Amino acid sequence: APPQGQDLDLSKVAVSYEAGDGTPAKTFGQAVTGDVCVPDAFYVDAATNKIVLCPETCTAAQRGKNPKIDVLFTCAPTFVDPPK
Repeated sequence: APPQGQDLDLSKVAVSYEAGDGTPAKTFGQAVTGDVCVPDAFYVDAATNKIVLCPETCTAAQRGKNPKIDVLFTCAPTFVDPPK
């Protein structure tokens, strides 16, 4: 929940991923829905408001040596372009 008097804007959420193997962290952008997922992205499940990694992103994240995932709260929307 956001602090009192503030609103949580889910369009301004991003996800940071570290594989734990010394490679630089990646920041994942947001797909508008799970139906338009792309690699290195996540979406917010409309029914639960939970962050869900897109399938390819989730599979890749599970291959990490010691993966770490953080939710980032940003100042601008984080949407990525849908697949073409």
